[in-house]
Amino acid sequence: MSERGHEQHHQDVGAYLLGSLSEIEATAFKRHLMRCERCANELERLTVAVDALPRAVEPVEPPPSLKPALMQIVRREAPAPAAA
Repeated sequence: MSERGHEQHHQDVGAYLLGSLSEIEATAFKRHLMRCERCANELERLTVAVDALPRAVEPVEPPPSLKPALMQIVRREAPAPAAA
């Protein structure tokens, strides 16, 4: 694999851990991990940080007004249904 191709996979480590890669990207990344010790080590190192994220901040209860306000925006911005 070229260094440029490797760098793309190396940049995907965080996205993979956070679950933000598409299914195709995640599959390609997993395949790359089987051959690349450098990315496997980076994945292991960052896994510790990602696992700690939920414990790093205190959960906050959203105000009751949040859902109605968001739904109002969604309804306003959603495209009108097609006529039958």
